Amino acid sequence: MSDASLVERLAALTTLSDLPRPQLEWLAAHGRLRHFAKGDLMFPKGHAIQDLWVALSGNISVRVERAGMVRKVKEWKAGDISGLLPYSRMTQVPGDVMADEAVELLMVAREDVRE
Repeated sequence: MSDASLVERLAALTTLSDLPRPQLEWLAAHGRLRHFAKGDLMFPKGHAIQDLWVALSGNISVRVERAGMVRKVKEWKAGDISGLLPYSRMTQVPGDVMADEAVELLMVAREDVRE
């Protein structure tokens, strides 16, 4: 995918639609795309959070086991941002992160996030 088409996809997301174009271009240039199929375990419980990610498509959930029962505790959809976030103290995922349908993420590495 060209950076230009990725910038357009980012600009179409409600969460990012107000960002100036140079910032969207920066995200496109510094991010890498990852694809997950429906049902994929994207990140297992305890996985170190290394990247900021923007959900470009699909639905994602984190499932946590408590008292022998597994339940969804958080969901994300296209346009949501998660992973390594500024000012967050979370260092690892609290449960299994699953692709509830086909998912495409734009991931920005830890070393680039501060920029």
